[in-house]
Amino acid sequence: VSDTSSVSVAVSDTSSVPFAKTPTNTSNENRGPSEFPSHSPNVTERQRNRREVASGILRLALNPKQERDYRKASEKFPDEAVFLEPSEVFSMHLNAPNDTRGGLHIKDARSVEPPRYLRAMWKACQKTNRVSWAHKKISDVNKDTFLDAKKEGLLIGHVVICIGAGVCGLSGLPFHLPITPCRGQNVLFEIAEGQDSRDYPTAPIDTKGERATGAMGVPAKDFPARSQMDIPVISGRYLVPLLSRNSDDDGNNHYGYRLLGGATFENDGNPFREPSQERAVQDLEPHLKKLYPSLFKSHVAVKAIAGVRALPDRTENGSIPLTLRLGQLDDLGADIWVFTGLGS
Repeated sequence: VSDTSSVSVAVSDTSSVPFAKTPTNTSNENRGPSEFPSHSPNVTERQRNRREVASGILRLALNPKQERDYRKASEKFPDEAVFLEPSEVFSMHLNAPNDTRGGLHIKDARSVEPPRYLRAMWKACQKTNRVSWAHKKISDVNKDTFLDAKKEGLLIGHVVICIGAGVCGLSGLPFHLPITPCRGQNVLFEIAEGQDSRDYPTAPIDTKGERATGAMGVPAKDFPARSQMDIPVISGRYLVPLLSRNSDDDGNNHYGYRLLGGATFENDGNPFREPSQERAVQDLEPHLKKLYPSLFKSHVAVKAIAGVRALPDRTENGSIPLTLRLGQLDDLGADIWVFTGLGS
């Protein structure tokens, strides 16, 4: 949470806004179990048997309960999720732990980078010509907070306060919101020197055994050595492969993989303090090694990123976000809403 007191104002027309549909990579959707290698005793053989980059998200089964739950989930939702045997997991995630009990492949799931996602959504909203943007500092929910918007000529129909855990410090609310702030940190990893290398193919291998075009349309010959991990993996914590592009002094683009690991759960001290890479690595290392045992040998931690969760109370239906209507301001004629408690 970079600014816990920001609020975006306001949509005067509540009509639905069209959003572009993200194209889905269906390269793995029709692949049957028989197409996976029958065994995979080591990374070298896993790499040799590997055919293509997987889409979706992989949930590793690291204990008997997870295995049972994931098998049941795949039976209940066969169109959304497929249970993978250990050999199938190794074909998809080269450095999965040897004692993995399988995994649940959610083929149409996607990892989302929130800032980029929100920027794209806002651009889609702007194209409707029905919205305008105003950046406000909110410390107290009262009519004086928003009066200058009227002076600025903004036609406001609704004000939605979306400040995450920052709502805990918001004054003027008519009742207490059951939100607990919880600090979380991610760690960005880069391939260690000497590991990015010639030991592994620099592009995915298609079903004909030929080099395929790399991610983002990068020709195979320019595709980087991979982090030996092409699919987001989650089990308690998560590891997400990121493809970054950098330019050298001559202006040439170079593509390279990094991994984002997370997240910590820190309930001590000020949740809005600066990131601490040392603390984040210390907390995450034992968890991330369960997803990628050799991670801290093949990669180095380069950066910590901190945020604050807005955790709602847990109910019999789980943790449910809060949407609250505070009412209308007479001088402005706008409905005031609070939306929070997403938990991440």
